[in-house]
Amino acid sequence: MGRGEQRLLRQRVEDERWKPPDPIEIKINFDGAFDKQNSRSRIGIVCRDLSGKILNCRVMVNNRVPTPFVVEALSCLQAMKAGLNLGFRRVVVEGDALNIIKKVKSNDKDKSILSQYISDIK
Repeated sequence: MGRGEQRLLRQRVEDERWKPPDPIEIKINFDGAFDKQNSRSRIGIVCRDLSGKILNCRVMVNNRVPTPFVVEALSCLQAMKAGLNLGFRRVVVEGDALNIIKKVKSNDKDKSILSQYISDIK
């Protein structure tokens, strides 16, 4: 690996580091994994405050999950619910589910299999 590649890799790692939320918010990171053979998902959620202190974390298993896209939507929804259950009204949710994040940010009505999840997240 050349110096230029090392510098780009270092920059990418630095960009990926956890960034704190605003003082009146909490940040919730989420991720999900899909077990196609058993139609199951595993979801991980970590809730942190401004200082990075973990306020709550959990792992959930969901059965009868049809697709990886549903896992991503379900992960985001569970993250939102975790923030609300902790009593927070201002929550920053962060995950790598780009297609879900785009759908949530869109003003268009979602007509996919994910529509109910997207509606609940909004």
